[in-house]
Amino acid sequence: MAAAIAGLLAAALVRGDRPPAWPPAGLPGVLARVLLFTPMIFLLYIFLSLQMITVVCVGLLIGVAFILCGHFMDVAAHQRAWRVVALALSACAVISLAAGIVLSKPSSSHPRRDSLVYSLNADNHTAALITYDQALDSWTSQAFAGKTPVRKPAPEYLGGLSRPVFWASADPLDLAPPTAGMEKDEQDQGGRKVRLKITPRRKEAVTYLIFDQGLHPLSIKIGERTVKPAHTTASVRLYGLGGNPAELEFTFSPPAKISFWLLDQTTGLPKPAGPHPEGLIGNDDTIVCRKYDF
Repeated sequence: MAAAIAGLLAAALVRGDRPPAWPPAGLPGVLARVLLFTPMIFLLYIFLSLQMITVVCVGLLIGVAFILCGHFMDVAAHQRAWRVVALALSACAVISLAAGIVLSKPSSSHPRRDSLVYSLNADNHTAALITYDQALDSWTSQAFAGKTPVRKPAPEYLGGLSRPVFWASADPLDLAPPTAGMEKDEQDQGGRKVRLKITPRRKEAVTYLIFDQGLHPLSIKIGERTVKPAHTTASVRLYGLGGNPAELEFTFSPPAKISFWLLDQTTGLPKPAGPHPEGLIGNDDTIVCRKYDF
């Protein structure tokens, strides 16, 4: 944008049909607009990454910037040749759109961000291959080769998640599930206090405790630190355990039947789970889960 405005300013200086002081008089305003809009465009890219909403917002900001520089725009084309310039610019726009349509397809060098999850339910020793995508494409379809995926909730494989997903049954693998043991169970007027010993079985796993709907802990104690979570908190995520056990103490409102999903998640699919689409990146994870009731 700064380069384009600099070019317009240079064209204004070259043309002799404007007063000599006219281009420099507008220069401070142009510089102010560049300093205003450039950080906004950069922050949009940082916070929203490269997606459709980012492209729309950036295009809108650039368009507004050029509109505000309207007193420079008439120097982009000579009065006698404006049709030629307009035709050339329109042709460049069409070529850019066509190139974007042709080149914006997934490939091994520019893979699509699809999701693919292998989940094992340790309670009944069944497994499923799951994708969170809204529709199957040519890439995720490779993973479901020979299977008939259906779109419906799979709470028994995703820690009670009720959102519809595409999934199909898969061969169960011998993956060790995380375990939870009751270390203390006390109940008084202040609520029910339980101390759980959580033991992940895979060193690189992130461990989740996902409570049933309507069950929210009043407080969580980890070591010597007590945390009062928000009333809507329904899950706890544990990082960096490295396979070592951790003790957590929860306080619930009485009477409280404690029911939760315990699962661990690691990045990457197990090799025997099935074909892995070439060049696939994104959320490809392995989940091992089980249900606990106390």
